[in-house]
Amino acid sequence: MKNRMMQKTLLILLAAITASFIFTACGQSDVSESASAASSAPQSGNTSSAAPASFHDLTGGSYDAKTEPPVITEYRTVDDGRAVYAGTCEEGATVYAVKDEKIIAASRSHYGSFLFEIAVHENENPLEFSIYAKRDDKALSDPVPAQAAYYTDYKGISDWVWVGKDFHLFFSATYDNYMRKDTLNSRQYERAKSTISERVQWLNNNLGAKTIYILVPNPNEIYGEYMPDIGKQPDKESLHDQTARLLSEAGAVVIDMKPILEQHKNDAFEIYHRTDSHWTEYAAYFAYQELFNYIAKDFPASAPRPIEDFGFSNERRQAGDLYTDLSMHVENLYETSVYSRLKFPTPVDIPKYKSDISTLIADEPTQERTFENPDGAGKPNVIILRDSYSIMMFDYIAERCAETTLRAMWDFTFDRELFKRKNVDYVIYIVCDMNLKNLYK
Repeated sequence: MKNRMMQKTLLILLAAITASFIFTACGQSDVSESASAASSAPQSGNTSSAAPASFHDLTGGSYDAKTEPPVITEYRTVDDGRAVYAGTCEEGATVYAVKDEKIIAASRSHYGSFLFEIAVHENENPLEFSIYAKRDDKALSDPVPAQAAYYTDYKGISDWVWVGKDFHLFFSATYDNYMRKDTLNSRQYERAKSTISERVQWLNNNLGAKTIYILVPNPNEIYGEYMPDIGKQPDKESLHDQTARLLSEAGAVVIDMKPILEQHKNDAFEIYHRTDSHWTEYAAYFAYQELFNYIAKDFPASAPRPIEDFGFSNERRQAGDLYTDLSMHVENLYETSVYSRLKFPTPVDIPKYKSDISTLIADEPTQERTFENPDGAGKPNVIILRDSYSIMMFDYIAERCAETTLRAMWDFTFDRELFKRKNVDYVIYIVCDMNLKNLYK
């Protein structure tokens, strides 16, 4: 593994790619599948999508003002040879790491916060360099001296996370999915379809209930341009697309969020957090809309509310779970993203997040819960089987239903006795691509 990484690094240098970050790409969405990603995901380079050809391209021109120097709020060697820097700068600036007048890393800031990774080689430990910031309408800032050590002081779970381009973090456990290495063979496909078909028919025949699957793509399926350079994504069917087809053939209702989110990827509000592994409440609204447009055919009282009722706005909060997985401290980096301040009451009495300034999800909604809606007349009973993507919309759902039962996160047990006891109208699955194979168990 190390020899392959060294060879790739030499090729990158010979090709004069000016900015290189080393990534140990391995991780897990589910313990049984982690080894494949760990063994096959290469280390790779990464720069801003707007990096100039050379440091000298930053120093010319005539400007009325100079960009303010960036402020480093946290630095850590997260794994041997991987140094991550986070901080603040002028909004709209790009941050550059420069050594011997060569750009070794670059990243656009996001609402005045920046994050980048550089490679540190053992034979240059410590690596000494400078960090600059530059806005398009201002001259290059004064340098901020920096130093990075090769060895980490903490062996954590940083190999779960890729530092992507321009303030984007990604789960490395998505490697097999992203590179189309995890699709089902024909035997697995038919077995899974048979399992789903039997469940769909049982719910319909015994309870008159319907099965709905909300499939949410991994962030790098929508924002692949911000991925580190791990190799070209194959032009072949993904597990996401294969699953959507399989479920539909099995008779389930499928809400495929991939084409819907692609339509909204450039909206003013973010559809995925950048330092957290989840989609935003704004993105989840479009799943809610699709879901209740369908349910309202049988339960008109459950028609979806208009987007204006959800009070979406940008808030500056502490960084999310991917940042913590780098062994970094969330209080040292803030991300601006979109959150909902509902303009209507719901039967939900538990928090979504750890605090009003947190991006991290709270513990309460990860557990099994039942919500009774006092305004539930003419609305259905639903059970939700889910992963953590459900947390961005479970309160939306509960307000449009009579009774909403959340199974504990990652419990996908098809519990016939529970469904009968709850007199369920819909069994709703909410799952992202990392957990698709849990649907077939």
